[in-house]
Amino acid sequence: MFNNNLNEPSDDKQTAIEHEYIILHYLQTGYLDRTDAIKKFKKFNDSHPEYALPMQAGAKASGSAIQIELAPDNVIIGNLNQQLFYLAGKNLLEGQKNG
Repeated sequence: MFNNNLNEPSDDKQTAIEHEYIILHYLQTGYLDRTDAIKKFKKFNDSHPEYALPMQAGAKASGSAIQIELAPDNVIIGNLNQQLFYLAGKNLLEGQKNG
């Protein structure tokens, strides 16, 4: 059965795996596939507005907002890592509610 909910745990798990791969590959090799990383960053923000909207507002308020396409590789990796931390926290909270 097709699932239209982008925030399903299976989607979050796949997202976490993809983010981890990009981050670890960058840390081990120094190489970043910027196109893929930016695509995954934007897809995450589109499917997690509860995360993205406050982050965008905070960046604008602090004057640190830049287009992700203009960000250096380490900033892109930092943003992917922050998204990964969000997923870990979300998973922990959902586990506490259900367990």
